[in-house]
Amino acid sequence: GFIGKLDEYEKQQIERVIEIAFNNGYQFWERLLSNQMGLSIRPLSAQESWNYVWQRFNDTPPRSVPQLLSLTEAGVTEEVYSEIHPVSLLMEDYTAIPFADRRWINLKEKYTAVMLFLDKPEGWRNKESQMRYLWQVMAKDEVYDTDCFCEISKANIKTVTSKMHSLTKQANVSSKYAEEKNTINVKAQLNIQKNVEAQAAIYEGAVPFNVSVVFLVHRDSPQDLDQACYTLKSYFPPPAWMVRETEYPWKIWLETLPISWSRLLMSPFKRSHTYLSHIAPGLMPVVKTRTVDRTGFELISAEGGTPVFIDLFKQHKNLGIFGTTRSGKSVLASGIITQALAHGIPISAMDYPKPDGSSTFSDYTAFLGDKGAYFDIGREAVNLFELPNLKGLDAKLQQERLTEYKEFLVEALMLMVLGSTTFHDRTYTDNIRAMLSLAIKAFFDDDQIHDRYVAANINGLDSQEWQLMPTLADFIDFCSLERLRVTSVSGDILQGLDQVKLRLRYWINSRVGKAISRPSTFRSDAQLLVFALRNISSDEDAALLSLGIYSAALRRSLASPVSIFFIDESPILFQYNSIAELIGRLCANGAKAGIRVILSAQDPDTISKSPSAAKIFQNITTRLVGRIQPTAVDSFVNILKYPSEIINKNATEGFFPKQEGMYSQWLLDDNGIYTYCRFYPGSALLTAVANNPEESAIRQTAMRLHPQDKIMAMHYASKKMAEMRNSEVQVVTSKLPDPRAEVGLQN
Repeated sequence: GFIGKLDEYEKQQIERVIEIAFNNGYQFWERLLSNQMGLSIRPLSAQESWNYVWQRFNDTPPRSVPQLLSLTEAGVTEEVYSEIHPVSLLMEDYTAIPFADRRWINLKEKYTAVMLFLDKPEGWRNKESQMRYLWQVMAKDEVYDTDCFCEISKANIKTVTSKMHSLTKQANVSSKYAEEKNTINVKAQLNIQKNVEAQAAIYEGAVPFNVSVVFLVHRDSPQDLDQACYTLKSYFPPPAWMVRETEYPWKIWLETLPISWSRLLMSPFKRSHTYLSHIAPGLMPVVKTRTVDRTGFELISAEGGTPVFIDLFKQHKNLGIFGTTRSGKSVLASGIITQALAHGIPISAMDYPKPDGSSTFSDYTAFLGDKGAYFDIGREAVNLFELPNLKGLDAKLQQERLTEYKEFLVEALMLMVLGSTTFHDRTYTDNIRAMLSLAIKAFFDDDQIHDRYVAANINGLDSQEWQLMPTLADFIDFCSLERLRVTSVSGDILQGLDQVKLRLRYWINSRVGKAISRPSTFRSDAQLLVFALRNISSDEDAALLSLGIYSAALRRSLASPVSIFFIDESPILFQYNSIAELIGRLCANGAKAGIRVILSAQDPDTISKSPSAAKIFQNITTRLVGRIQPTAVDSFVNILKYPSEIINKNATEGFFPKQEGMYSQWLLDDNGIYTYCRFYPGSALLTAVANNPEESAIRQTAMRLHPQDKIMAMHYASKKMAEMRNSEVQVVTSKLPDPRAEVGLQN
């Protein structure tokens, strides 16, 4: 019998409803939007859907999903995490309870008005203007805190066709009646033409849809709400028609919720409109600023003011930053670095400072305390033979990564012994490599060397044991026949061994060599490590310093799954082929070790002339271009293949950073997709990295006035810099011509 089977019957009914919704609903719209319209779409997950509904009612972090129905091949399953009804959970406190009025809804201490889009414009110039119809209004600065909802459902094609036939007949009757009166009914003839065209489109495959478009406008007071609704309405001139709902806005507001069963504008009477498939896209809010990622470093799009994210922290990306002097490159880079530090990502940076050693990041690094280390070749030392910190890794992985670091040391020593030239005999080169490999093995197998490493790492920086950490000077003692345990000695081996010891002794006594052959004078495991390259006299010096920097970056990558390598003022550094080769290697192979490369340059000219240009440009797929010189436009067009009509905007005076708005302007290029954006740095960040002489002097003065309190020093400097910028803006404004004076002269 049927006794006791009610629950099973209800479950089957629910399962049937959900299956029909999936097969006839979701899959149909997915094919239409994805395949036919070419849109990139994805369904929201259960948690994302719940988060959206939660944020409609609350400003607090969302709770977990209370109840969840899942449809799988095995059928429908229900997961209950709370016995409380979801709607009850949504109303967390009194501010989450909607209060209805005839003109607005009050929720979250905001007033919300409902605006109905009741008729479309007569037409659009082209497909692009049709798709941008709603976006060009939503993107205006005056339109903010505004939501646009569009609900589309299939219309009954037989009903629509029948209605068109009736309208055509009615128009024909009106037209014939006018002819009998010897007049012309223009409206009737237009209706006949439009109805015939619509019927022809249906016969050719067009599909009719019911389209409901609603705007929700949010403001802090009813007065502001009235003005905002009037402003929004003014952006849709006739024949487009928008009205404000003044009878039951609460009902339509409820219909915009995804948890509402009621269809939008379909009750108590139908106020949606029926449009054919080639017209409906113009009323769908499917156009917006394309964001690169969903989270990460935030920029604000110039059109629309929506967030645009670049995620270098969870995804592998190499980034290029281009812009002339005073375009805001360093401030933008410091914003990325600050966020990377917040994610716990170690950063190695190469900087080209002023002759006195100061640079954009010198004060910024000092402000970080123990988290930052600033390596100046004239003042500090970095130990080339310092080992990576492999704590936390399993024994097998530790051994693999230690082997990788030993292989790097062999390559570094090869460059120090043979230089960057390639005119050596192959046999001679192989002998040198073999001797260095054997010496490295003997060096790290020595018990005393091992004990000195352990003692240095246990006692840490500034200890006596740290000063005894093995260095390049200790390694030279292992370049002997006794240490190498060579049984048969030939003239080539003796010659090569003498060459190794001679070159290495030369380096440990040179100014640059001393910088990498002493125990490190800073914490090389600091989260931010800045290498200041100044007074480089030759390509060999640059090559040696690049080895030290590469060793630090490699140590970080071996000890961390993700790291960032930043090169500021890269065109200066690209004059040295060894550094260019180092950067090219990182761009091409850094992804394997989790290294993200960020380049900062004024233009791509110098990079394009380096031997590693192909490796670099092919692996930097995300670029930010600020204000550039007009003479540099051709470089971006010829080298980076930018359309001239796009990059020309970057060369205008209006593309310089705006002091009055405290933002810099950028062209974001993500795999050939161009978006104009703005970067709004915090005042403290701007104060920390501002590098023109006046701003640097203010910062130094603040640090002297508050030597014990860095936060107070930055606050003081930020205030003084803001006063300086405001005075400059006022001076510029006072120099502008008075329009009334010009009118008087014309009269």
